[in-house]
Amino acid sequence: MVVPDPYETYLRGLKPGETPEVLTVAKESHALRSINGLVDNKEDVEGIIDPGSQIISMSEEVCHALGLIYDPTIRLNMQSANGEVDQSLGLVRNVPFQVSDIVLYLQIHVIRQAAYESY
Repeated sequence: MVVPDPYETYLRGLKPGETPEVLTVAKESHALRSINGLVDNKEDVEGIIDPGSQIISMSEEVCHALGLIYDPTIRLNMQSANGEVDQSLGLVRNVPFQVSDIVLYLQIHVIRQAAYESY
């Protein structure tokens, strides 16, 4: 099952020549839960399920450790709890994430430093 990224879906829906709006994603305060999964058929990674987030994110450090390549043309403004806005580094497409016998293909935004990995 492929899980589409809402921001990339928005960008693809723009008319030719239409300028995308500057969007900012902010995390709400919700109870967080963790999940373990096999990422890219390489490494078991513990991530956080954040029901207040509309995207999936991963730190640059974990992205490089897994050898994933991201598309730097898909960048998103992300607002942290303290109000700071940072831009994501890019989007990794169709990353296999396996939990038990279920495999999801995730679209993951790469950020410089994550307080936690969110799925």
